[in-house]
Amino acid sequence: YDALSMVPGTVTPFTNMIRDKLIPSAIFSIQLRPARLGSRLGGIIMFGGIDPNLYLGNIIYAPVTKKLFWQIAINSISLADKTLGGVNQQVVVDSGATMLIVGTQVAQAIHSKLGGGFDPKSGYWTLPCAAVRNQYNNLVINIGGASFRINPSDLVREKMRGNICYSGITGTDEATWVLGGTFLKNVYVVFDREKDRVGFALPRYPDY
Repeated sequence: YDALSMVPGTVTPFTNMIRDKLIPSAIFSIQLRPARLGSRLGGIIMFGGIDPNLYLGNIIYAPVTKKLFWQIAINSISLADKTLGGVNQQVVVDSGATMLIVGTQVAQAIHSKLGGGFDPKSGYWTLPCAAVRNQYNNLVINIGGASFRINPSDLVREKMRGNICYSGITGTDEATWVLGGTFLKNVYVVFDREKDRVGFALPRYPDY
C-alpha cells in the first residue's frame, strides 16, 4: 500500500501500473520456489492477474485488516496436530521477509518440540539440521479454515556449527507476526487490491 512509503506522497510502481492501465486488474501474485527443488529459478511474480498453472485447488482468501501492510488474521498455528497459538492472530504477509516471525512463546514452543532453541551467544534461533528429514515435523498455519503445511526442509536454514543449523523461525514480542519466506515458499499467494484481501493456495511447480 502507498501509505507505507518512507516518502510522503510517493506512489508505488504497482499503483502506477493500475492508474496507467498497464495491467488488467489490481492484483499481483507470487510463487517463491524453495531451494529444495533444485531449480535455478528463484520465483515468479505476475502483475495484473493469477497464473492457474502455479497452484492447485482453490484459493483461500483472508480480508486485509490494516491497509498499510498486507495484514490479515490467521486462525491458528500448530505442530504435529497440536495448536500452539495464533488464534485470530494478526500477521503481515511479507514476501521481502526471509523468516517466519511468531510470538516469542510460540517460537519457544516450536523449537522445544523440534529439539532446538534460542542460542544466546549468537542471538539466533537454532534447530538440529536433521529436523529436515523428519516428515512428522508438520508446522501448519490455518488461514480461512484451510491448513497450509510448511515443509520441514524449509524450517532449517544453513549450518551454524556441527549438527546445529539456523532456524527459519524467529520470535518477536511485537503484537503482529510476519509470514515471510519460510512460510511463503509453501504457498501460492495472491495480493488483491481490488477487494483488499490476500489469497493462498497450494503451489504447483512447473518443471523449469
